[in-house]
This record gives sequence, structure tokens and C-alpha cells, in this order.
Amino acid sequence: MSGSYSEFVGHTQNFRSMLRNSRPYSDFRFILRICRPYSEFPLHAPIFISMLRIPIFSAAALILLTGCSAIQGSSEREALPVLTVTVDGNEYEAAVGPYCWTSGGTGECVDAAGEPFAYAERFPPVPAAASSEVMLAFDPAPDHWHVLEVREDGEENSVDSKPFVLPSEPGKYGYSVTGGWPQGDVTFFFIVEVRDPAD
Repeated sequence: MSGSYSEFVGHTQNFRSMLRNSRPYSDFRFILRICRPYSEFPLHAPIFISMLRIPIFSAAALILLTGCSAIQGSSEREALPVLTVTVDGNEYEAAVGPYCWTSGGTGECVDAAGEPFAYAERFPPVPAAASSEVMLAFDPAPDHWHVLEVREDGEENSVDSKPFVLPSEPGKYGYSVTGGWPQGDVTFFFIVEVRDPAD
């Protein structure tokens, strides 16, 4: 049997020293020169091979972690749009009602209350003067949207103008605004209380 265990250790240390001072794996004949005398050491051969595999495993782990990060980033859900209502120079955020939204590879449908006055406690009526102009600002902007005016007695009227004008008659008016995006549809609600000019 050629060589000895101490000689194997010595050659291994020389191998590691040369790797630090030269290009990694640049001289393949050097690797063969070390491996050949110890081909009869099956017990220690896996140790030597493991030394060669460490950089390969490290690179594979780095690639795997990078790929996982990319997948995780692409699967993050986008937040629902926001609707800001401007009346008499004041801005208010509308309540989010029913919606169906697909993002990050998953879809969700929420069947919330479907009329504006159901949200009066959390979103009190917005005070406004009669015939005031109402402006709607979406973030992000939808592909299309429409507005439905709901009176306290349940009467509904479609609102076509953008921006639109409040009624001249005092009272509370609910508004249902439904927008459509590539990810789905979202309905918003807000209530406006038209003040009596005499007050």
C-alpha cells in the first residue's frame, strides 16, 4: 500500500494552500497528482471529495436562496385601491365595501354590506353645502367606474357626470362607487349630508 495517512494529510494541506494562492481548480493535474497515491484509501477519499464539494454546495445554496427571494417577491399581494372624496375643499377617505381582487397568484372575494348607510357609524356623513361639486380620486386609477346615489328612503339614481354635483335639497345622500381594475372590482361607500342654507 503506497503512502501513509500522515502523507495524505500533508498533501491535503498543500492542496488547500495552493487553492488560496492560485485560481480555484485551475490546474486539474495537481488534483490528480494528490488523488492518485491515495486511491487505496477508500476511508479517507470521501473526506477529500467533500473538500472539493464545499464551494459547489455554497454556490447552489446561494442560487436557491436568490430564487426563493424572487418567488416570494412576486407572490406578494397588492393592496386594495383607495378612494379619496373631495367636497368643499375637504378630503375624506371612502369606506371599502364588497370586492373581488386577484393578486400574487391568489383571489379573494368579500361580500360586505352593500349599501352606504350601513357604514355610517365608522364613516360619519360628510357635511357639504347644497349643489357642491364632488371630486373622486382613485389610487391607482381604475379602467372604469360608475356612481350610484342612494337616498335615505332607498331611492337610487345613477350619476353620470364626473365630477358630479350634490342635490340642492337638504338631507343625507349615500353614494356607491364601483371601480374596475385588471385585478378585479372594488365598491366604495360614502355619505354626504347636504346642509340647509338657513342653518
